[in-house]
Amino acid sequence: MKSFESFPLNPENLALLQNSQNEETLLTKFLKEVRTEEHSEASLPEISHKRIGSTSTTRSIYVDSEPCTPLKLQDSDFRLLKQSLKRPVFFNILIAGDSKLGKTSFINTFLSMKFNKFSGQFVDEEIHPTLTIRHNRAMKQEKDIQVELDFIDTPGYGEFPFVDNWLNMLVEFIIQQAKLYKQEKQTKRKSKLADTRVHLCLFFLGNTRCKERDLHAMHTLQNYLPVIPVIAKADCYLPEELKNAKLQVLQQCFEALIKTFDCGQCLGARANELSKAPLSPSPPFCVFSAEAIYNHQDKAVYGRKNQSEVYNIEDLELSDFALLKKFLIGSFLPTAVTQSKALITEALRKRRLKHLKTKSKRRNNELKGKLFKSAINIVGKFVASFF
Repeated sequence: MKSFESFPLNPENLALLQNSQNEETLLTKFLKEVRTEEHSEASLPEISHKRIGSTSTTRSIYVDSEPCTPLKLQDSDFRLLKQSLKRPVFFNILIAGDSKLGKTSFINTFLSMKFNKFSGQFVDEEIHPTLTIRHNRAMKQEKDIQVELDFIDTPGYGEFPFVDNWLNMLVEFIIQQAKLYKQEKQTKRKSKLADTRVHLCLFFLGNTRCKERDLHAMHTLQNYLPVIPVIAKADCYLPEELKNAKLQVLQQCFEALIKTFDCGQCLGARANELSKAPLSPSPPFCVFSAEAIYNHQDKAVYGRKNQSEVYNIEDLELSDFALLKKFLIGSFLPTAVTQSKALITEALRKRRLKHLKTKSKRRNNELKGKLFKSAINIVGKFVASFF
């Protein structure tokens, strides 16, 4: 088994470790222990190098597994570790689906609760329909790691006369973001490079069943990035109805050959937090929009008010919002970035191949046309020679 001393400590291989149960990364614990012991030769937990992903954005993700022998961290190693954590982690999430499902309200609520970025827009009547693609960026410092999130708000396909027009707009946007990153990668230093690629799609569903347009859109988008279905307006249904709706959505996705993002695989041993949730199975997740902040049981909660009762969006009996808030920017991030990188690379390769085939076919047709014209001219001259 490799020790930390033999592990190559360059910026591309330095490990950003998976979040532990208390949402504090193992790497932060490691650095804290080193600081308190002033680089002593105390016994430190070894990281077994079981690699589960690698990207230029999140670096290498490793999981803590077997116990180990005591290790000694050199001063130079500590400086490299500290320097590697100065690079931010980028996570870009596309919000897609039909119109008037609370997609913008979801973004506002999430950023306000997770990033303390209050937009002041929670009442549905005050939020105008999204007609263009809009970026909603936020930054948060988690210990020594800077996370930069971008919720990409998109118009609903109900704003378009044909769903294919809307879908082509999203696909072209995803492709252009990937090409932009590729261009900037050639001109900028890695420390200054921002990842503009789209890493994950939250696809909002407006009913307890997927419409044909929903299935068509998710089937297309899964070729470019991981997709997580989200049932909107969960406050309109009873808990049993939501459970049945989730099973129905999973069945429809299976029949339509749609492979949704495997959230359980990201959590590993903590997957039971999803399976044992009151509204399991998840995904698909079910949420509803917060219209305001209320004082509920002497606590400020985001939710909706129905007559005298306040529906808290973080109540797991009513919504899965708390699960998304907990895992989306934590455990889901590394796997989503890794999968999206592979998917977009393959999509770009297929596009280039298709372009080359089309170009070759066009040239062949032009050559055949020229040969046919030449043959006609020769035959014409031959016939004219007899008269």
